[in-house]
Amino acid sequence: MSPFLYIHCKLAYYNGTNIKAEEFGIETQEGKTMALWDIILIVVLVMSATMIGFGLLFSRHSPKKINFVLGYRSPMSMKNAETWEFGNVRSGKILWRTGCVLLVGSLITLFAIMSSDVSVIRIAGIAIIIVHAVLIFASVILTEIALRKNFDREGNRR
Repeated sequence: MSPFLYIHCKLAYYNGTNIKAEEFGIETQEGKTMALWDIILIVVLVMSATMIGFGLLFSRHSPKKINFVLGYRSPMSMKNAETWEFGNVRSGKILWRTGCVLLVGSLITLFAIMSSDVSVIRIAGIAIIIVHAVLIFASVILTEIALRKNFDREGNRR
């Protein structure tokens, strides 16, 4: 099923129009399969949008003052204003790029398994969410490596 046709059927369903996928020659499975797929799609969109949004925010408009609320906060990044700026911009760029790649890859995967069995959708959804979490953690490691390459222990640029 094409993504546009799927979205059209969903919108028609939510608007109360009785359009069935079978009218388009599309075979469907149980309602719980598509409900699970919908939930995974929403989770993927929210996670990717969050990564992209914070990535763009930090890479273009990082917080100017070191704070404990918003920004890339680690002991190394909070040494001084220069490490703070560097850490926020670097982590923002990594999050933005990673979020874009994950968004595209996740959507391709989800649309490829759209008509699969519930167990396949469940396993793929868990795998996609685990990959998101691992890459978020990897962005922290990559940012810390970049900070240590560019600054000494006291926060002075090398």
